[in-house]
Amino acid sequence: MADFRVIEGGGPEGRSRLLAEQELRNALHITAANLLRIVRGAGKPYELMMQFNRVVQAAIQYRDAVGHWPPSDLLGQMLRMRDEVDEMHEREAAGKCTEADMERWYEDGTIDRKYAEASIKAGVLQIIASQFVDQPLQEKAGKSEMSDGKLIAAKAKSHAYWNAELSRAKNAPKKQMRADRPAAPKPESPAAMAETSKTPPIQLERTRQQTAAFGQEDLRELRKAIKAKDSKKIAELTSKIGKRPLRD
Repeated sequence: MADFRVIEGGGPEGRSRLLAEQELRNALHITAANLLRIVRGAGKPYELMMQFNRVVQAAIQYRDAVGHWPPSDLLGQMLRMRDEVDEMHEREAAGKCTEADMERWYEDGTIDRKYAEASIKAGVLQIIASQFVDQPLQEKAGKSEMSDGKLIAAKAKSHAYWNAELSRAKNAPKKQMRADRPAAPKPESPAAMAETSKTPPIQLERTRQQTAAFGQEDLRELRKAIKAKDSKKIAELTSKIGKRPLRD
């Protein structure tokens, strides 16, 4: 027999389904928020039973409007954590931010930090849930997810990006005040001249060859390593931040 349930909007039945779904979503969110606060030592335990009752009543209302109980995928979608990176892409699609903004957030570590924070939150929830039902293996997996170094790598990437931007701004040519009157070169002090004359020629040459150890290419490689969860590569790249090696 064909199933003639209302699937999407339209007509009184559709409006009833949408209202019942929203009522259920609100009841679940309020109850889940209070549960999480109670778990961390706050919240309102005395309201739990009333909130559970509201969830059950909202589920019954949904069944009456749609003809069946709320499906598991709908309940999972209602209670799933927000994905902030997806929300940023949705903002771009809606014209609330530009493609250039998204590129900058990928380069400066903002996106990586969002992924890292989501991983930490998921790990913490896994640890708490596993402790409630005495599941040490799942608790260990949660601890690993919480502390896998993603946030450290994201902060290092952000630090390197903004250091490079600051260096670029400092090294940018200054605007000349008057084209017909170039500024005279600043004379070197006798002490500085004497110090320079003492420096061996080989050391001067090596100093001129000195280059920044962490550049744009390293940023791209770090981004790939974070996505691939290549801890060895991440450690290799982040160890270069702040160093200025000499080329032989």
